[in-house]
Amino acid sequence: MRTLVETKLPGVGNVIDPHGMQMLKDDKLLVSDFQGFEPGGCVYTVDKKTGDLQVISKDGLFTVPVSAVEDADGTIWVANADMTEQNDGEIIKVDKGGKQSVFLPWSGKNSGQIVGMLQSNKPDELVVFRCEWPNVRGNSAVFIINKKSKDMRKIFESSADDPRFYNTNGDVAGDMLWFGESVRKEIIGYNLDTNKIVATLDFRPVAGGWRGMLDSYDGIESVTVVPPIGVEQNVI
Repeated sequence: MRTLVETKLPGVGNVIDPHGMQMLKDDKLLVSDFQGFEPGGCVYTVDKKTGDLQVISKDGLFTVPVSAVEDADGTIWVANADMTEQNDGEIIKVDKGGKQSVFLPWSGKNSGQIVGMLQSNKPDELVVFRCEWPNVRGNSAVFIINKKSKDMRKIFESSADDPRFYNTNGDVAGDMLWFGESVRKEIIGYNLDTNKIVATLDFRPVAGGWRGMLDSYDGIESVTVVPPIGVEQNVI
C-alpha cells in the first residue's frame, strides 16, 4: 500500500475529497473531488504510476460532484449533488474539451441527491443512484437513464412506508449490477439483462448484526467486484 497523491491540483488547490473513482486505460484513474461540500469541485485524472494529475473540468456547474464516469467516446458524466437543505441532484455532461452542460436537471427540493453513477452493461445507458437523508420521503432509488433519449426507468425504489438507502458506489461486472442497501444491510446482485435479482447477501454479520440506520454514515458506502488474480480488470 502506498499514497499515490500528496499534492495540489493545478489551478484548483488541495486534493480534499476524492470520492468516485473509475479505472481508465493507460494506467489512469478518473476521480471526482467535491472539495469539502462547498459549491464547486473538480474532476481529474491521476496517473497510477507517477501520481501526475490532470484537471479535466472544475467549478462551473458543479456543486458537490461525487461520482464521474467516462464512456468510450471520452464524454464524462458527473453525479452532481446538493447536500444542503435543498437535498437535490442533477447529472452534468462534460465533453472532451472540458465544457459542462446539464444533462438531467434538478428535480426539486427534497427529491433526493444523485450520489453515484456507473456505466451500464449497455453503452448508451447509465446506472444512477439517488439517496436522501433522512430517508423518510421515499425518494431513494436506483434507475437507468439513456444517454441519448434521456428515458429513465427505476429498477429499485424506496417508499415512506419501506425506506431504503442505496450506496453511492456500486459496480457492473458483465451483465450484473452489484450495490448495497443500508437499511436492510444487504448487498444485491441484479441482472441488467433479465431485470431480476439473482443474489442477496446478508451484510449484517459485518455491519453489527442489526437492520436500520442511525445516521447517513451508518451504511454500505461502496461495493466493488474484485476479479480473480491473473484476470485483467475491465476498463473502458
